[in-house]
Amino acid sequence: MIIALLATIILLLVYILKVRNKTVNTYLKPLEDYTAMADEILEVEKQIAEKGFWEEHTEWRIFTVTSSKIEPQEKEGKIWYIVTVKCEQEVMIPAKTIERAIVFKKIYAHFQAELWSKQGWASWTQKDNP
Repeated sequence: MIIALLATIILLLVYILKVRNKTVNTYLKPLEDYTAMADEILEVEKQIAEKGFWEEHTEWRIFTVTSSKIEPQEKEGKIWYIVTVKCEQEVMIPAKTIERAIVFKKIYAHFQAELWSKQGWASWTQKDNP
């Protein structure tokens, strides 16, 4: 009787874990993976001081480039850092600090590549039909 009860509990736990794994959001990594490092913050600050903005172009697949830009803008007397991430889609995100701008740049750049991998481009009629 006890063995049957334990077996039932184990099977139930395995089932719950399988169900849970199917509903986990696989598009994003753990948020710690998107942390802005000190050297990244310094590089963005340096480019903004020199050019007025920071930008990066990353080829992550043959002939597929993600362009990212962080540019300060004054809004209502405060400086905001406008993050633009562009591959097929273009996303613009206002951030209050350079650190937050870098975090959101990393999240959206990764997210666009993941969307392509799992869904195809938005401009396609379906995943396997450009």
